[in-house]
Amino acid sequence: MRMARFCDERLRWEEEQAGGTGSTAGTAGTAGTAGTAGTAGTAGTAGTAWAMGAAWGVLRALRLGSHEARLHFPRLLQLVETTSSTSTTSSSTSTSSTTSSTASSPLPWEGHGTDLRALVEEQLPRMPCWPLLGWLGHMLALLDKPEASCVQGALVNLARHYPRALPYALRISAESYAFPATESGRRNREFVERLKRMLDDGGLVDNFIRALEQLTNPDMLVKDWVAEVRLLLAPGPRDEAALREALCSLRRSLCDVQTAGTGAFRRRVARVLNEQLTRVFGASGDRLVSLSAREFERAGAQLVRDVGRAQGREPGSLKDYSGWLAEFGVTRRRGDGDQQLQQQLEIPGQYTGTQRPLPEYHAMVAGFDDRVQVMSSIRRPKRVWVLGSDESERSFLVKGGEDLRQDQRLQQLLALMSGVLARDAACCQRRLHIRTYQVVPVSTRWGHRHHHHAMPM
Repeated sequence: MRMARFCDERLRWEEEQAGGTGSTAGTAGTAGTAGTAGTAGTAGTAGTAWAMGAAWGVLRALRLGSHEARLHFPRLLQLVETTSSTSTTSSSTSTSSTTSSTASSPLPWEGHGTDLRALVEEQLPRMPCWPLLGWLGHMLALLDKPEASCVQGALVNLARHYPRALPYALRISAESYAFPATESGRRNREFVERLKRMLDDGGLVDNFIRALEQLTNPDMLVKDWVAEVRLLLAPGPRDEAALREALCSLRRSLCDVQTAGTGAFRRRVARVLNEQLTRVFGASGDRLVSLSAREFERAGAQLVRDVGRAQGREPGSLKDYSGWLAEFGVTRRRGDGDQQLQQQLEIPGQYTGTQRPLPEYHAMVAGFDDRVQVMSSIRRPKRVWVLGSDESERSFLVKGGEDLRQDQRLQQLLALMSGVLARDAACCQRRLHIRTYQVVPVSTRWGHRHHHHAMPM
């Protein structure tokens, strides 16, 4: 790692000299959102050799199990994303002089020339895959980009060894994939489909996520829908197809009471909401596309009030929200006698990337307690209790309507800060540390947090 740090510092200096912003705090698209600093926008033209040295150092340290290398992995992805794979050894005067000065002593990565992506694509699948669990979101975000081949081998290894660690992160990333109409785009799309097949669990995770969505108050969902449609009705050309699809999406979310496991809390809202949507906006959205922004504001506010009155007070029993969650893991009567449903749903949040996981000892969901505690914050999150196969009881805070990936990144940052405190003698003597909790985003608008003895505030 000493060489990786030296090359990275030199690379940032090269960027500064070239007019880049490598010394300022910032991000580099998706790959640099977890506490990395600076950008590498000029690495392809002023420092490719330094980028190769930094990447080789990190990869070598990862193979040797370096903790510091795990923390530098987002920087490696940043270099991959911003360094051109078509760079040559004559990319800059500085690079040429560096290479010539070491001609008598061949560098370990010289077999790859200056093709950083080829180096990472070859070496990363050879590394132990578990240290990469903490950066799943960063790798999955690259799958619709030209540099996707660099992480595909590592993701396949993760899917083979830890298949239950990927479904939530893959589901979130897949919502924003936009594959270009090129040969590489086609290959990347096929890889994503192959990865989904490797992780196929018969729809168990999808059913779990749909059941968690039932815990969000209908009036909150209607408020979010009104805010989204307000943007579609902004001055300018209107996208009628998008408006109609928005209306259909709200109907599917709140008015489809035929879905198995829908609780009474949603059912008593569905009829009122469906009648109001048809009366105000039309069965297929014909009136919605012709409303002015002011008319929609009045109609939307009235709709939120009507739904709020229809839903009433939030119940305190899980079966009123979701029958699927309430009945999960219970013994049911079948034709051949009593039989325990063996639905192997792993309790989320057990893959941290800080130590090698042992999935065979991970706790599975044995059931859910019928208690539901409604918090008093704006989004009205619900606290539920999960019964584990290890005879433990864990509390989760289920929150909808927000993208919890930012909360997840914040907890990662706090964990790094707690590690710094633990390595400082004075802080360690005072037992200073930061208590963190697991945040598991299950979609761009849903997620849950694992609290140990947390108290509502």
